Amino acid sequence: MTEPFENETRQAVYGAAMRLAAEQGWQRTTMGDIAAASGRDLATLHDIAIDKAAILTGITEEADRAVLRAAADLTLDDPARERLFDVLMQRFDSLRPYRAGLRAVLRDFGGDPVAAAALLGALGRSMAWMLEAAKVPATGPLAPLRVAGLGALYAVSFRTWLSDEGEDSPRTMASLDQNLRRAERWLGLT
Repeated sequence: MTEPFENETRQAVYGAAMRLAAEQGWQRTTMGDIAAASGRDLATLHDIAIDKAAILTGITEEADRAVLRAAADLTLDDPARERLFDVLMQRFDSLRPYRAGLRAVLRDFGGDPVAAAALLGALGRSMAWMLEAAKVPATGPLAPLRVAGLGALYAVSFRTWLSDEGEDSPRTMASLDQNLRRAERWLGLT
């Protein structure tokens, strides 16, 4: 089990990995580079992530935890689509410090199929948690379709978010709102 986001060592490692990815590309960034840039030794880095794919998974899990903590106050008073919008925007906000690095990772994905597979697997788990955070059922016979659909919708808005430098991410908000409205019925939000 991983430790919470406040863990200083994890923050240093994830931050260093994303800074290096933004500066020199994800493919060229080595575990040794990440250890040095984070001020940690390789053994400590190994305790946090056994490879670069595990760093991406760790960042995804940290974003999950940040959203789950923030969503604890959500109630069923708001429509499901609005709750899901709030949850996913919170997710984007939690990833904001890593945006430049994530942009570089996405650019280099074709050359790192292991990282791509790990991140896609983590995305599916994350979307199930995002549904739960929004108090939308992520179980039952239609759950896999709902999770996959939300993952596809999130991926489209994620691409918008990567280049949305606006203060409150206006393009991302518009993309996410539009996509959620389109998907409302097949996600079972009505």
